[in-house]
Amino acid sequence: MNCIQNKKQKIGILTYHRAENYGSALQAYALTHYLIQKGYDAEIIDYHSSAQDKMYSIFKPYRSGKDLIRNLQIACHFFSLKKKKDRFESFLSAYVKISKESFNEESDLSILNQRYDLFICGSDQIWNYQCCDFTKAYLLDFVQDKTKCISYAASLGIEQFDDAHKELYRDHLSEFYRISVREKIGAEYISALTGRTVATVPDPVMLLNAKDWNELICKPKIKRKYIFCYFIGDVVGMRDFAVKMKKKTNLPLVVVNINLRDEFYINKKKYSAGPTEFLSLLNNSEYICTNSFHAVVFSLLFHKNFWVFSSVDKLSSKSRIENITEYFDLQSRVINCEKALPDNIIEPIDYSDVDRKIDQLREVGVAFLNESLGKAIL
Repeated sequence: MNCIQNKKQKIGILTYHRAENYGSALQAYALTHYLIQKGYDAEIIDYHSSAQDKMYSIFKPYRSGKDLIRNLQIACHFFSLKKKKDRFESFLSAYVKISKESFNEESDLSILNQRYDLFICGSDQIWNYQCCDFTKAYLLDFVQDKTKCISYAASLGIEQFDDAHKELYRDHLSEFYRISVREKIGAEYISALTGRTVATVPDPVMLLNAKDWNELICKPKIKRKYIFCYFIGDVVGMRDFAVKMKKKTNLPLVVVNINLRDEFYINKKKYSAGPTEFLSLLNNSEYICTNSFHAVVFSLLFHKNFWVFSSVDKLSSKSRIENITEYFDLQSRVINCEKALPDNIIEPIDYSDVDRKIDQLREVGVAFLNESLGKAIL
């Protein structure tokens, strides 16, 4: 492939940009914003499958009695959840450059071969075939010339594939121009599978610094100090630990994701928070309790005191959380059911060396993009 020398050649990015998940939306913004900031004509390809649209409908499909209870809870908070959905849409409209044409069917993407000079897939768990909204499009299967294909910080989310998916990934990735993933274990696996050199690069949100992110942050709505809780599903001991922090600090708990487990003991429910409100709540908190990879990354960027829970039963979560905390020598902030809860739960994090490591990690991502796009963009 000839190196891309003209910054005005068009770049199409494929990722989970319409997932109503804070990390997904913010990483999509970060990569697009970074490339545009450096002079490239880059945009998100507005592809979202019908499965993804259904996944993020406000009310959940009925499968069992639990779903009935969940939907009753959702009905009680409907207006907040509708505002959240609207805020995600507004965030994309206001801050993310997206293609004018929208695509729901993978088969319709073939026309894009004539529209883009280069395709980038990533980041987030776009290569996790166990995600119900995964399709082969995230492997850029519709691109005829694979030398136009680059992955940036794609995450597998799993550590091994079955035989059928091994063949699928080998077929589509082996001829990519450049391949990078977010986790070291993913790089090792894809390299062994394809025989290619696979780089490990930081999540796109780390291409931007705290000053860049502060431009998006809205004014705090909560005047007093609080503990920010970003819980995705459940990890054993996570909510008990948050309650312990509440008692120890006498600070209220603030939660953004709706979950039946949190209905009766959480002080403040911010179910209407969109991506910018999420950043504001995280940045203005005193402590953070989470099991989210992206909450950890933003905690690092904003120098926040966080505790992160990692499920030993979910290798995908364990891999990405251990990968990031190990790099910053913050393994002591990771809690799982195999460890005893820390005694000093209000112990601050020493951030004296973190910014230097963030800069080093950012340079790795910049260097990969420089080499892949064929022209320095520092």
